[in-house]
Amino acid sequence: MRMKNETALITGSTSGIGKKTAELFLREGCKVMICSRNEENVNQTLSEFKKEFGDSVFGMVCDVSDPIAVQALVDKTIDVFSSVRILVANAGVNLSYGPFEYLSLEKANSLAKTMIEINLVGIINSVASVLPHMIKQGYGRIITLSGGGADRPVEHMTLYSASKGGVLAFSKCLAKELENNKNDIKINIFNPGMVDTNLSKGSQLIEAWKD
Repeated sequence: MRMKNETALITGSTSGIGKKTAELFLREGCKVMICSRNEENVNQTLSEFKKEFGDSVFGMVCDVSDPIAVQALVDKTIDVFSSVRILVANAGVNLSYGPFEYLSLEKANSLAKTMIEINLVGIINSVASVLPHMIKQGYGRIITLSGGGADRPVEHMTLYSASKGGVLAFSKCLAKELENNKNDIKINIFNPGMVDTNLSKGSQLIEAWKD
C-alpha cells in the first residue's frame, strides 16, 4: 500500500507499537492523527514529531472508551486532513499480570471492566465512528490490534486475553460483512504477540500477586 498523501488515525500512538507505527507512516509521507488519554504524552510526542514532519501530524487527547470523545477525534481528523482513509485501532491496556486465582471477585470485576472498555469497546467505538465516513468516501483500511492470548491460551494474562479475544471475533465478523460491501473497505487484524513495550513491563509483577 502506498502511504504518500494518505491520511491515518492511529489510537494509542504516543508510545510502543502505536507510536512506532505513526512514525513509520509519517516517514512514508502519510498524514497522521495521534492520540492518547494522557495530555502530557500527546504534547510530548506531537512536539517530537513536528520537528521532523511539521504539519503532517496532529494530536488530540482521547479516551477511546468514551464514544463521544472518539467521534470528536474522528471529526477533528477529517477537519484537519479532509479525510480518514486509514484507521489503526491500537489503544489498549494490560492491568493484570499474574494468576487469576489470586484476584478477589471485586478486583477481577474492576480490572475486567476497565480492560474490556478500553481494549474491546474502544476498538468498537473507533471503528463505528470512522466507518460511516469511509463508506461515504468509498474507501477505507482498518487495522485492529489483537494480542497475546486472543487465539491461544497464555498463562497469567487471562483478563487481557479475554478482551483481545473479543477484538479478534469482532474483527473477523466485520471482515465477513465487508466482503459483501460494494465499497473498497477492508479490515485486517494484527496480532503482534509479546513485544517489549510499556504495556508488557508488568510481567515481573507475577510474584507480587502471591504476597
